[in-house]
Amino acid sequence: MGRRRRSREEALQILYAIDIAHAPVHQVLEDFLREREEPLDPFTEYLVYETNRQREEIDKVLEEHMTNWHVDRLSVIDRNILRLGIAEIMCCEDVPTKVTINEYIEIAKKYGDEDSPGFVNGVIDKAAQDREHISTRKRLSK
Repeated sequence: MGRRRRSREEALQILYAIDIAHAPVHQVLEDFLREREEPLDPFTEYLVYETNRQREEIDKVLEEHMTNWHVDRLSVIDRNILRLGIAEIMCCEDVPTKVTINEYIEIAKKYGDEDSPGFVNGVIDKAAQDREHISTRKRLSK
């Protein structure tokens, strides 16, 4: 598994823990780091902080691109895969949109249920095509 894929999967695990525990990012990161020997990859940290920081905006984008679904009704896994995908499209200009979408489809295959990959593909692809809602892929300020 490549470094970026591992970073995306670790970011998903951290966001999942934040979502389940309703805990602050720094606390979950401390707990996560305590259980491992190597430091967190900067890309993982960036994805976690950007996704968390932009969560309200990301959830609005998701709501606008899901038919008959609401963010709070999604499984915790699907919700956070979608949040990460949208966050990466919004803030990572160096990653082509198709690569981002494919990465999160693969993550959905691994962690989601059988419908997750298609759902993730459809929602992120629709949102990515709507440039008004993705801020024309402008890098977000840290």
